[in-house]
Amino acid sequence: MAREYLNFINGKWVPSKSGRTFENRNPSYPDEVISIHPLSTKEDVHEAVKAAQ
Repeated sequence: MAREYLNFINGKWVPSKSGRTFENRNPSYPDEVISIHPLSTKEDVHEAVKAAQ
């Protein structure tokens, strides 16, 4: 089972605003999904930068 990751913004683990994700696959075994990551948008980046200031 693949581990799912979230964005860490303003001290909290949050999904991307779009709710979309992408799979990181094992290059040796393309059918094996290693992890799932949020497909972040510019809105996610803007929120992260704002929180960091």
